[in-house]
Amino acid sequence: IRTLEKKQDYQYSVGSGLVWDSKLEEEIKELELKTQFLMPKNFYLFETMYYKKGKILFFKEHLQRILNSALKLNFNTQKLIKDFQEVLSYKSNLKEFKNFNIQALNEKLFHKNHSFFYPSIIKSHHKQAIFKLILQKDGNYTILENHIKTSDNNILLLSDKPLNSQSDSLYHKSSLRQIYDQKAFLWKENQCFDIAFFNEKNVLCEGS
Repeated sequence: IRTLEKKQDYQYSVGSGLVWDSKLEEEIKELELKTQFLMPKNFYLFETMYYKKGKILFFKEHLQRILNSALKLNFNTQKLIKDFQEVLSYKSNLKEFKNFNIQALNEKLFHKNHSFFYPSIIKSHHKQAIFKLILQKDGNYTILENHIKTSDNNILLLSDKPLNSQSDSLYHKSSLRQIYDQKAFLWKENQCFDIAFFNEKNVLCEGS
């Protein structure tokens, strides 16, 4: 006994069938059970960013992506926008990367100066690091630093579990990533370089 109605907003109604020997406590528990799917899980948004000598690669683009997800998922963004307003105002130039093959592009991106390496207000004692920006629902954020772990394994595994192309979580980087975490031990234990995932349409989507 459930109805979901959409006007300008959504309205959800739930009920139960009462009989002569119904018990109040049990009926209330049934109503609570029927509304559970409306209760959002606690999760956060995140970005992992490459830091090198006081700069972050694609810093502005990382911020834009997490802010875009935050707005769609009703996260508070005021503090993040305020603290990184200068980075968000930087200009970059795609013309720097015209007519590159994959090897030259890799060399340019990670080893040369260019406009997509943005100055970082976050500093590290290391020349290179991985920063993880975590944004909570209320707008508070934290930045964690991890050492870069090199891998001598060049094996790319293909996951046998397809991603669901209709899942909202596929389009946002969030802590709702159980399907990725189930395979993460493989690269953490250096059994492979990474695991690639396809969706149910056999379209290659991303790595873990």
